Amino acid sequence: ALGIREGHARLTLLLSEAATIWADVVVAADRGDFWLIADGRSEAELQARLRGARLPGDDVSCLSAGAEYALLAIDGPRAPAFLEANGFAGLSGMASHTLAWLDDDVRCIRVSRTGEFGYWLLVPRAAAAGMWDRLTLAAPRLSRDDQAHAALEAGVFNIHVDALAALTPLELHLQWRVSRDRHRVNGMAALVARVAAPDRRRIVGLRGAHLRGAIELDGAHVG
Repeated sequence: ALGIREGHARLTLLLSEAATIWADVVVAADRGDFWLIADGRSEAELQARLRGARLPGDDVSCLSAGAEYALLAIDGPRAPAFLEANGFAGLSGMASHTLAWLDDDVRCIRVSRTGEFGYWLLVPRAAAAGMWDRLTLAAPRLSRDDQAHAALEAGVFNIHVDALAALTPLELHLQWRVSRDRHRVNGMAALVARVAAPDRRRIVGLRGAHLRGAIELDGAHVG
């Protein structure tokens, strides 16, 4: 069981066997079904991963929504006012990590990959192009470099940064996105072993007017 209440969304991760980040994932509960939106992998890779994770007796099917729906992301501190001014009334009151139904089979997930505020619109393909053209006439479209810069400034994990590819949720401070009690999850054994390693170290930066010379902790020289 995913343990996500109806109309709520959760940030999580799919891990490699070595516990590095395989995909950056948002899961949202929608009227008995779940939307799984993954960044960092192709649709074919994600489908193969999900099918391989099913156990005998699991009553679940994985359907691709890419052919029927497009995802339009509206991000930035002025996003709520922008959407209100462009025909999406009521979104400014949405709580973070929730899902709401709008008109014409459009859903909105309140989540962002660039920090607050962010709204993801899941729009039927037939209406997506016209809606996107209308919205981008009123606000600039960000390049991937712009998005990466915004994520960096907001301290948000960005799976497309090559330097992070060898790191695990432990080093990236993303353990809150995974549940270590789910032992059969891919990569969890490697993550648990890394947490328990006796030679773990943490680098901490300190700055202050009274820091001079050696730094000691409980009588031991630590910096």
